[in-house]
Amino acid sequence: MQNSTSQIIPQSTAPIKSAVICLMLAWFFALLPIPFISFGGMIVFNIAAFILAILCMSRNSVKSGIGILAGSLIGTPIMYFIGLAILAAGLTHSLNNHDKGAAHQVRSNTVRLHLAELTAKHEVAVYPSNGFLKGKNAEGTIHRVAGHTSPAAPGSKYA
Repeated sequence: MQNSTSQIIPQSTAPIKSAVICLMLAWFFALLPIPFISFGGMIVFNIAAFILAILCMSRNSVKSGIGILAGSLIGTPIMYFIGLAILAAGLTHSLNNHDKGAAHQVRSNTVRLHLAELTAKHEVAVYPSNGFLKGKNAEGTIHRVAGHTSPAAPGSKYA
């Protein structure tokens, strides 16, 4: 008969460092606000960390293996939802800025149309304006509302 003895493997041979690195990479990908790339990277590295955690526990490094396993099963979904919150906040911020810009454009167009109507009725006088703004030539118009505005004379520069 053969004597079978169990061999105790030292803790240093357990892949703890590799498991922690895979878990950190899974969390990094979970926090990235890139929908498909981050989810794929998170899944791959989380499965690798899960398998390495089981390997750590089988090599007599149970405490480290349970910690990594808990991080893989509990910590990764938490990190993923934090990453989704970052993505949602970024999208909300960019959409709000876009809406403000669009609203400003609508107001500007409305003002221009109203000023054109008032100019056609000779209720507002329009004068060209040239100047420099931050060192660049800026051309625009000046609208004079107060006082009496007469129709432009034939051959006038402002007709």
